[in-house]
Amino acid sequence: MPTKHDLKWRAVESALSVASTMGQRERLLNQVVNRITDEHELVDASIREFEYAGASEGMILYPLVQGRSPVRNYMVCALAHAFRVRGYEPLVLLCDASLEMCMKRRHDEHDDARCAVCTHTGRKLFDAFGLDPIYLSDVPVNTGEQFSVDDPEDPFDVEYGGVDLSNFAIGSTRNRLKRNEINLEDAETRMMYEGFLRSGAHLVDATDHLLNQHDVTHVLGNHPAYLYGGVPLAAARERGVQTITIMGGKRDRTLIVGYFDDATPLPTYTDQAYLDEVLERPLKDEQNEELDELIEGRRDGSTVRYHYAGGADESVDADDEALMVGVFSNLMWDASLGSKAITFANPYEWVVQTLSTLTGHESVSVILKPHPAEAMRDSNRRLDHWLQREHPELVNRIDLLPPDTDVSPYEMIADIDIGVVYSTNLALEMAIEGIPAIVAADVHYRGHGFTIDPEGREAYLETLRNIEDIEMTAEMQTRARRYAHLLWVRKHIPYPVYETSSKDDFGSVHALPVDHDDLTPGNKHIDFVIDRVLAGEPVVQPLRGDN
Repeated sequence: MPTKHDLKWRAVESALSVASTMGQRERLLNQVVNRITDEHELVDASIREFEYAGASEGMILYPLVQGRSPVRNYMVCALAHAFRVRGYEPLVLLCDASLEMCMKRRHDEHDDARCAVCTHTGRKLFDAFGLDPIYLSDVPVNTGEQFSVDDPEDPFDVEYGGVDLSNFAIGSTRNRLKRNEINLEDAETRMMYEGFLRSGAHLVDATDHLLNQHDVTHVLGNHPAYLYGGVPLAAARERGVQTITIMGGKRDRTLIVGYFDDATPLPTYTDQAYLDEVLERPLKDEQNEELDELIEGRRDGSTVRYHYAGGADESVDADDEALMVGVFSNLMWDASLGSKAITFANPYEWVVQTLSTLTGHESVSVILKPHPAEAMRDSNRRLDHWLQREHPELVNRIDLLPPDTDVSPYEMIADIDIGVVYSTNLALEMAIEGIPAIVAADVHYRGHGFTIDPEGREAYLETLRNIEDIEMTAEMQTRARRYAHLLWVRKHIPYPVYETSSKDDFGSVHALPVDHDDLTPGNKHIDFVIDRVLAGEPVVQPLRGDN
């Protein structure tokens, strides 16, 4: 039976076919894309009409390969114009149905329609900003690589042009499948994974060509955990070009900016030397008040874009006699999990070993709360369902809360004695409240002196066996607050080009009007971002209250 997704694209395919015969294809594509967002109504005409009269400072490559990511790309385009008015020419790369495998293709009869809409979305966005894209089909590539999982010794360790393609292909395949497991004995999964590898090689070659042909000083992109965003950044970094990643902040109308690194690709990471200084410096009263206000807003949803707890203020029934341990998992197919494993091969193994060890304590009571997005994003292997099917003996020994349980994580934190996480940010929230948090995987807050971070599988299990001996010190809580202030306050740069509504469970993100004058020199926040990026310094706001 056809799904709603199939029926939608069948209708678009039919309409495009009819429109093409009538010479109305472009008009129909405009109508389809305008239902997503109409940038020409939002972007000041003087932006697309702008021409820089001074000497060029160089070029910045923006690999916005996937056109149908309109708001994410809108954020980058606004920044591209800000660099352009300061003399940095934009070089924008757009896919035009050239990649064998991507996040939008389904390899069915509707792919032509999907690709047409995706490419047109990107083209229309770039036109609104006066940017002329380079189409991927026009970029010469040298690769004849036809990757097959039978060829490499390890199909999950494939490198091409100095780039670890397998890591990006794994993350992208997981996202498409909406599950963590990648079974290469399944023909469809195998085709998808190999297609992502070959598409990755294509992007490496395309990036190489553009860097060789143009005076590119920086590469700036988004979504670095996935193939279309991460591979061009990784290829550029391998060739010694400064690489920058951006993302919308946890608060609306804000921007987080970082530097791409194979081990720390997300912009939430901060230079270690800079971070060490921050964690040693006490917060002043004004800065503590600033943080407390944000913490309160995170709990009631007023200072975050996505409030998973909704309006929930319920917790769980706590056992006054037992040591209450809360176990919190991530979205199990999140691409960023691919580079985080330290203790276990995958988060499913982590869950099983964690529950098996903890339930061996007679005096420990265990609550497992899967990530809410497991239910919101239609996971094909929900953790709670998998545990009930594969490990009913463990489920019988714990309190298992389904991901869509209307329970506030903040109320839960108040009722538990110790938390255990894979890499969710709840560990930071717990540490702020003085609750010890054991962290199993690599994550931006790990190793900074406010969480318990075992190195390796056996050290982790030994920590769980001795969980009753774990203590949280006042110094750990203080360091957690300093880190949270850095992440939630100082790394969030005001950037009012988008906002999030609450029309659905995850919120809908919308572009906001952008004026040329908002992006020219003199806007202190834009000036700050660009000055820091050009200097290669952490994009972190000065401390409020300091001179």
